[in-house]
Amino acid sequence: MEEKLLEALKSYYPEETPAWNDVPTILKIQEQLRRCYRDDRVGDFINKVEKEYGEKYRFDSLLPSTITPSFGFKIRFVNGSVIHDIHFYYSILSPHFCYFIKSHKKTNQPAPPTNLEEKTFYVKLSEMINKEKINMVNHFYLDKNLSSKVDTLTALIAQNSAKYQLPVDVWKETNMYKWMRTHADLYEQYVATLYVNTVPETLQREVDFILQIQKEYFDFIVLPTYLIEKEVPLLKSYDSQSPPTFCKLLFGYDAPEKSVKLL
Repeated sequence: MEEKLLEALKSYYPEETPAWNDVPTILKIQEQLRRCYRDDRVGDFINKVEKEYGEKYRFDSLLPSTITPSFGFKIRFVNGSVIHDIHFYYSILSPHFCYFIKSHKKTNQPAPPTNLEEKTFYVKLSEMINKEKINMVNHFYLDKNLSSKVDTLTALIAQNSAKYQLPVDVWKETNMYKWMRTHADLYEQYVATLYVNTVPETLQREVDFILQIQKEYFDFIVLPTYLIEKEVPLLKSYDSQSPPTFCKLLFGYDAPEKSVKLL
């Protein structure tokens, strides 16, 4: 299967670093996209799954685009204190699909500010982040590095305390700081479990329904798990920000990372 897939992908991806405006092979992907848009099965399939789960769960359709040569959906199930995110991807370049389920304990949200001093602090903190071009708050994940990131943010607040009127003692009494510090100390409780082409028992019924419907509409073949993150060094993805894997080339997406984003 691997060799056949590689041969199929060679007709869509070049062996040298591409440029968007002059790569002839991208026309083949665009033609496949147009065919996908004209295929009523795609919309009917997604609509049928959404009708089953869209009202009860959060459902996001993944429509074809020139960036992602695939279609599919994401569904979020909340089962008590656990969140399950299901990702189904269907390639338009080869009759293959894959799915991932990321399950993790709910992190909830920090309590809103209860007094004027805390509200004022958040306003000034936002001003500092914007003016100092601090982007680390976009990379807060529930992992072993979270504690050091909280310490780094605290050090930045201390460094800019006089400039933006940000007392560190006030920061350490805010609900945001306490919330992040608690998760940093207990991050192991929130580590996600990533299921690749497999399903936890609690979601067996939902996934079985989707697999049965996809068989009726497409009967695509599931991409073997060992190929999901296997790199294809001979080919160059149009998205050069990440290495070309079979998953990336077929679906336009990487396998979801195991960490849970906090902010």
